[in-house]
Amino acid sequence: TILTDINKSKEANADLILCFLHWGKEYSDSQSESQEQLSNWLHAHGVKLVIGSHPHVVQPVISYQTGSKIDGITAFSLGNLISNQRSGKRKNGLILEVNLTINDGELVISNFVEYPTFVKRSPTNNTGFYNYLITLPSLPAPISQTAGL
Repeated sequence: TILTDINKSKEANADLILCFLHWGKEYSDSQSESQEQLSNWLHAHGVKLVIGSHPHVVQPVISYQTGSKIDGITAFSLGNLISNQRSGKRKNGLILEVNLTINDGELVISNFVEYPTFVKRSPTNNTGFYNYLITLPSLPAPISQTAGL
């Protein structure tokens, strides 16, 4: 089914193929061998970005490169962005910024940046409700807002 969908995307002249997967061992902060195998297979069939979820913790982000050219990226798990899970690394997440440019008429990955996040939960005046605060580093303005400046 995945290969059929990849081929349909290619037939439709997609500029970039992305695969978002619900995979991996819950609460494991490293990718499994089966995740690595599927990631490699996806990239070999033309998927540029593989983004994973499910483990509820951050797993590695790797890039596939030929020299300085980024051929693809896999984020095995972005962890939790907003979560009520309170123990250990489950409070952490990752925002992945991927910058794309057009090079010789082809959309290519020019670079990427990982931004760690942390979910802070605090009670609201003994009401049984909580406030959630997602903390992250200062992010630059999106490229669309800074173009021409």
